[in-house]
Amino acid sequence: MEKGKRKPHQSVQATTVPSLQQLISDNNTTFVERGLSDALVPARNTGLAVASYGDRWTLTGGVFGGNINTGIELGGIAGTARFTYAPILSETEVLHLGIAGSFRSYDENDRSLSFSSKPEAFVFQTSLINTRAIQSAGNLARLGLEAAYQNGPFRLQGEYIHVAVGREGALQSAGFDGGYVEGAWIINGLGRSYQLQTSYGADLAIFKGIQVGEEQRITRGGSGVFELATRYSILNLKDRSITGGIERDWTAGFNWYPDRNIRLMANYIRAKADGSPLVGRRKIDADIAECRLQLYW
Repeated sequence: MEKGKRKPHQSVQATTVPSLQQLISDNNTTFVERGLSDALVPARNTGLAVASYGDRWTLTGGVFGGNINTGIELGGIAGTARFTYAPILSETEVLHLGIAGSFRSYDENDRSLSFSSKPEAFVFQTSLINTRAIQSAGNLARLGLEAAYQNGPFRLQGEYIHVAVGREGALQSAGFDGGYVEGAWIINGLGRSYQLQTSYGADLAIFKGIQVGEEQRITRGGSGVFELATRYSILNLKDRSITGGIERDWTAGFNWYPDRNIRLMANYIRAKADGSPLVGRRKIDADIAECRLQLYW
């Protein structure tokens, strides 16, 4: 990248999401599903995003309506921004720091705001914790903090997200938060590449997928690339009169990349939900094993 270069970028089908793990493509995630705090992150909505970057920093911002799958006119209007800085940035070592936020206002005809999460296994049809519809929600503010450090094949990554729901009338506002910490080790390969800039959208300052070398491909006589990972995540959907519950998950993962554009993922999840509305505000413990065979381009 040319030093001192500044390159603004626009897109009408991208979003400035206040979350590092949400911006990372489904093709490049470390685990089968994203961590619990992803329930507090807005989806990829339709709008306009503008981005700029320098040698070590990125700044993105945008204005968005609703999701194209559920109705652009629903969900009010949101303004979102994300700033990142990499004080350490080399081919083998990266230290990534970021802060992001958004504010969304709702009109009188759209008051369907709610938060819920499945236990990091979306083949389940039921969420263990759920606020259900939050009455008289007038606005929603989000703040996200993110950090990641990668040195060679080792990477440590974490995020914290807080949301505040402003409610009209005499109803008190409500706040929820969540976060995760994860670590990964690529046993016989290089670390994930760090993408500071992008040629499309507003997905700047993210980690890309694992590269399988020519000699490592099983079609060339190799054994592929192996990755081990673990994660702890938490989501608190309980505040004042809203008792959506608190969930804590431990996840262990093993990934095998036998060739380019193919991977086999295996996760074990230990989920604990406290105050779940699913069983009369009692506790739920769940042990989950899941696998995914994925072809991607």
